[in-house]
Amino acid sequence: MKKIKFWKKKFDKKQNNKESKGSAVKTLLKILPVILVLVVLGFAVKGVSDFLFSSPYFFVKDADVYIDGKIALPQISSRYGVNISSNIFKVDLASIRASIYRKHLEIRRITLSRRLPNRVSIDIEIREAVVQVKADKYYPVDKDGIVLIDITDEPNPRLPVLAGAQGKISALSIGTKIDTQNFKEAKELLKAIIKSDFLRKHKFLYIDCYDYKNLSFYIDKDLEIKMGRQNYDEKLNTLAKIFDKLDKDATDIKYIDLRFRDVVIGPKLEK
Repeated sequence: MKKIKFWKKKFDKKQNNKESKGSAVKTLLKILPVILVLVVLGFAVKGVSDFLFSSPYFFVKDADVYIDGKIALPQISSRYGVNISSNIFKVDLASIRASIYRKHLEIRRITLSRRLPNRVSIDIEIREAVVQVKADKYYPVDKDGIVLIDITDEPNPRLPVLAGAQGKISALSIGTKIDTQNFKEAKELLKAIIKSDFLRKHKFLYIDCYDYKNLSFYIDKDLEIKMGRQNYDEKLNTLAKIFDKLDKDATDIKYIDLRFRDVVIGPKLEK
């Protein structure tokens, strides 16, 4: 009886081993197609990768430069363009962007993008000069106070002049940020002058902001309007009324002082 049990156990063990092996084979046969698909995909991905990163079809030799949304002329494009000479998928857009920023401080914003199969697009927003600061030269400045290119010895007749807006900044150059109180006060006064419609009847010359607490601006034939600081709208309204009441032109007036409650009109001294 013991022998029968022994042989039965041995037979059951062999049977279990056969079933285990059969199950393993079946499992292998089931996953074999998946393995084959993964192998094929691996080779396919490598082939595509080699094609994308090695094919001359995706080799960038030049960039399209857009200035304020418009395609740039060749001479302007060459100024902001860069020598890329690389596969389009390997181009380091962030590095190119930083490089252009360093070389061209007149740029406000720049965006780079890939354009398949082999072009890079460079979209640039240029800072626009709104005033010029008179120091040793005339420096065009944008609304943020950044000194731009085209520094000249003579004033640009199309831009308002702010004399002394640099304050205590010892030297100005392209890219310098003018953030002085002189500049801020002069901008506020200029904004008020433009809003007042005062310039329709008078020729604006410049704002003297060497002392930001005592601003003046000059019109027509060097007539000084002393404004002091703040309340510019109210003072300009008073100035307009003064000119309306004048029964003659202001050629014999040296200055009009609006800093105090009582307006002071200073005549030119006879030579």
